[in-house]
Amino acid sequence: MADLRYWLSCRDIPYFVDGDVVMTANSVIEKATKGRSKVMRLREIRRHLEEERVGPVGRDEADLDNLVQYILDSQEPYFQFPLREQFNIQEDEIYWGPICDECGGTVFKKTQRIWTCESCKRQCEDVEAKTLLDWFLLRSRLITSEEVRKLFRLLTRQAAGRILRKFQLDRIMEARTIYYSWNYKGLRLPLRLSPGQQEADWNRETAMLR
Repeated sequence: MADLRYWLSCRDIPYFVDGDVVMTANSVIEKATKGRSKVMRLREIRRHLEEERVGPVGRDEADLDNLVQYILDSQEPYFQFPLREQFNIQEDEIYWGPICDECGGTVFKKTQRIWTCESCKRQCEDVEAKTLLDWFLLRSRLITSEEVRKLFRLLTRQAAGRILRKFQLDRIMEARTIYYSWNYKGLRLPLRLSPGQQEADWNRETAMLR
């Protein structure tokens, strides 16, 4: 709580920070003998938040939602990605292309949306998302269309572009080169790439047909 108080103070945000004890098992309630923190049941949280949302400092729902979003946007990952630089991993020490989750074999593209393992012949899922995620977390915060083409052993840059458009990536123009970047801020477990709008629509239509 002290860290949060200091963080708010440094940004001139007039919010009071206090803490409560919440017992997740309703059948086990312990009374606090020291300190001023409240002890409440899990089911009491909703009522507590509703009663405390508006107070003498002028808090309202919009203010709290804005503060929550500001805190989330200000978060930085514990490790400074990519991890390769932190742990001195050489590029040639790792195979960066798609691999099978089961046997570790290399994976090739059989059709437009089907990837198959060369070793166990298993059909692999989410190959593009997992491979790009490994790249952004381990190797580099940026990737180009040409690097995607080589990474997935594709024949054309157009095919690489189709993969990049499947995900919500930032597009950065430097000189004559276009880079694609994944926003590391506000990471949550499990780590995953968010699909782009076109890919999300396709996934939704596919799910409706099943």
